[in-house]
Amino acid sequence: MSRFIRIEAPLAATGTLTSSTGMVIQSTTQKIAIKFYSANTNAITHVDMRVTRTGTVTGTNFRLEIQTDSSDAPSGTVLGAATAEFAGPSGAGWLGGGTAIALGSNTGALTLNTPYWLVLYYSSGTAPDASNFVQSQHINVAIDGRSKIRHHNGTNWTTTAAVAFDGSHVRLHSDSAYTGYPFSASTSNFASATDIFGTNRQGSRFRFGSRVTLRGVEVQVSKVGSPNNLEVMIYEGATQVGGPFTLAAADVTTNANRIINFDPGVTINQGQDCYIILRQNGDGGTDANDYDLRGTSVETNYTGAIWEATRCFCYGTGNNPTTYTATNTFLPIVTPLIGSSADDLSVPASSGGGSFTFVG
Repeated sequence: MSRFIRIEAPLAATGTLTSSTGMVIQSTTQKIAIKFYSANTNAITHVDMRVTRTGTVTGTNFRLEIQTDSSDAPSGTVLGAATAEFAGPSGAGWLGGGTAIALGSNTGALTLNTPYWLVLYYSSGTAPDASNFVQSQHINVAIDGRSKIRHHNGTNWTTTAAVAFDGSHVRLHSDSAYTGYPFSASTSNFASATDIFGTNRQGSRFRFGSRVTLRGVEVQVSKVGSPNNLEVMIYEGATQVGGPFTLAAADVTTNANRIINFDPGVTINQGQDCYIILRQNGDGGTDANDYDLRGTSVETNYTGAIWEATRCFCYGTGNNPTTYTATNTFLPIVTPLIGSSADDLSVPASSGGGSFTFVG
């Protein structure tokens, strides 16, 4: 099939967690701001931002707040109230340590398709300087092309060149939903999972709200040595419903996306766990001749910002994926593919007769 429609989490992308050039607080008057467009109209109650640290800033206190936009920069108008003061981090990581920091009061209702800014600034304590400072981080893949990071140099928001990527941050809303981009590491393998060789498997679990016919999958793996061909198996729960579908080892380029086509397509029923599992042909290979799924790590408490709890990375041995270890703190690059929204998404006929199809 020459075209596909991808079914994926919004961050199923590769990238490197990077310190944002120029986005630093090296004096008491400098600030960092991350622009965002909220996908949730409910008030923001808590926030967090990921930064790197140079020198020592544990004696420096900061605050975070939400501001409205003015000409593509923070306006100075605060929605709700800033967080209480918090100490600078002892190393690279989340300012809240992975627990979102409460705003002094919530932002009130937000408007969709309207820009806002998450602003970090010095509030008290030891003054930051060129040897002791914090710097924002981002994944170097543009998820929302409207987003950016800005730096206030003590005079204005525009002298320092903006960084045109999504800053690593999260917002917690009054309905308990997280939004944002909770990146915690660059794209990599999952260190705790055994590589794909022998009976060792890796894959991803999905659940769909309609009956879905999969026509293929796009994956990214690393390849070491000379493994056997890569195979994809499809399960509904513990039952194999498709595969093996094969990608020749010679066609696998390490750390590059590859599409594996399904013929015939594989249908997964509504509300059931679908497992897309990778293995080596004939349970071959060794620890020196293997594959590993690639993906992006996210902060444990913030996974809801990017995918639902029923989706996860899974790994284990044998042919029953329901027994595998599952985690939703690692977003594997496993993208289900359908061929047509009219033909491949449907709801089974009810007792009243008939069925309907989602189109577009």
